[in-house]
Amino acid sequence: MNNKTHQVTLSLLEKDYPIACLPEEEPALLKAAKELEHRLRTTRLQQGVVGAERITVMVALNLCYELQQIQSRQATTDTSGDVLQQILKKVEAAIAAR
Repeated sequence: MNNKTHQVTLSLLEKDYPIACLPEEEPALLKAAKELEHRLRTTRLQQGVVGAERITVMVALNLCYELQQIQSRQATTDTSGDVLQQILKKVEAAIAAR
């Protein structure tokens, strides 16, 4: 770790985890921890999953699935944007050729 990091203690499912981070990353880390804690508790209560490790695995799988969905939509959006740029260039070239 470099000298600029400091420790933040996160509490997840009544267990503390000391995490090193840069001071400017702390707000985002705390926000992520809050969201994770919410998801852990929701999974435990709504789905009846028992055991911290099992709850954590279920939440991790759900987060990975959500990330894949976002990446898939982003790839589609990027491809659409590329196609639109190509069409725009063709239209501009056709107009310029007149």
